[in-house]
Amino acid sequence: MKNRSSGLIRCIWVGVAAALVVSAPLPGLADTTEEFGTVGPDLLQTLGVGSRSVAMGNAYSAIADDPSATFWNPGRLGVLGRRQMMLHFRPGLETTSNVNWFRPSLSGPESFTQSLDRKAGGLQPTFASFVYPLTDQRSGSAGTIGVSYTLGGYFNLDSTRIRTVGSPSDLTTFSQTRDHDFQLMRNSYLTVAYGHQWSPLRNRVGTLGAGIAYYRVTADFQSEHQTNTTTWDQTLNQQVTSITDTQRIDRGNGDGVVVGVYYQTGIPSQSGLADAPPGPDGRPLSVSSTTWSFAACYRSGATLDGMGFGASTVSEIPDRMSLGVAYNSFLPQKSGSGGERDRVVIAGEVQRFGSANSPAQTDYRTEVTNVHLGIEWIPAKPLFAIPKERRYETPIRLGFRTNESAVRYAFSENVLSGGIAFIRKGENDAKVLTIEPTFEYFTKSKVWFANLTFQMALDAVVRTSGGADRPSSGGRGASETNP
Repeated sequence: MKNRSSGLIRCIWVGVAAALVVSAPLPGLADTTEEFGTVGPDLLQTLGVGSRSVAMGNAYSAIADDPSATFWNPGRLGVLGRRQMMLHFRPGLETTSNVNWFRPSLSGPESFTQSLDRKAGGLQPTFASFVYPLTDQRSGSAGTIGVSYTLGGYFNLDSTRIRTVGSPSDLTTFSQTRDHDFQLMRNSYLTVAYGHQWSPLRNRVGTLGAGIAYYRVTADFQSEHQTNTTTWDQTLNQQVTSITDTQRIDRGNGDGVVVGVYYQTGIPSQSGLADAPPGPDGRPLSVSSTTWSFAACYRSGATLDGMGFGASTVSEIPDRMSLGVAYNSFLPQKSGSGGERDRVVIAGEVQRFGSANSPAQTDYRTEVTNVHLGIEWIPAKPLFAIPKERRYETPIRLGFRTNESAVRYAFSENVLSGGIAFIRKGENDAKVLTIEPTFEYFTKSKVWFANLTFQMALDAVVRTSGGADRPSSGGRGASETNP
């Protein structure tokens, strides 16, 4: 009965996720939106995936321990010892721009007013990932594979410009030209990744991991320009309005690779852990209350074929180099804590985005470097009143990142972020179910973003109301390290 209930709950959760994905706006049909920080196709620069990474300022290549590793660093995939899935929701930025020019007469001076309205839109699925650890009877692990789909971002421009001469009360001298421009570019990434980890020198100096991923990016570009001109026609002796409308649609595809590595000094000790657990060779692993993680990840650039004139400025994705470091430590034990200790994770990352891939775009794209910082505090006891017979975590996270655009003349600003998570834990501290709400604040636009992530382990061991452990689906006992 319990297994049947667990299967029913999983089916309901997957069904809700599938319904939300189907309800996502399709390319070319979405609301007028514009992502922060760039007008090129590589909106992954400003778009983070997974609420934990977003809350920690996207400083994540050295600590990715969930399905978003397919995006941040495939070298971290080997850390994942369980089948897991993740679904991340993020809003778009709705932008309305209006400019009005007025001239009392053809010879008079011209004045204008301008308004720009930016606000966060509704949540929509922007990332879905599934990871599957491979097993080997001799070594116990043959690495982990992952597949993910990312709505990389979108550049939507909805702009209206109105030029008016004269007063509407005198139609014979009144004229008005209204230009409406709409440009929509959306791109999506399909990624297939593989990662593996080793414990070199007989498991005494930490863990080394490496991975590689292939991505296929598809971009859709839609452009429409409409002009309405109203003037007085002397022949017809009346106001005449003429309308011109031009449209074009382009689609391009490109390919690239991502390679990543990481190194971690030992594995963090756990509450109540008296002895170091054995490694694959039977010898004790290097266990300590403090660990360091170092990571490097390179994503190659891509040129999108099939993009015509007018879409050429959004037809290239620059390469990206990420260097990250993370510090993970248990805090001193508090009196009366029963041996449990709080834990803190501090992470930093530097990301460099390359310039244009072709000489034709060197004046449009420039090389930029961004800095990401994040901190996470995991209290030993959950912050909420939760039944004691179940194991939960409620981490609190804060982050900061610079957001200089790799595209010239684009919107650049710093971003503050934060969030909290509700994590149900199982055997070996496996994350059975995670719900993570997160916020972002863009300092220049003064706009708040809300993010939400659901993560589920499909083969973790969960804890029943009576305190006994049982597998949620087949039950594997692999443990995962959490840098």
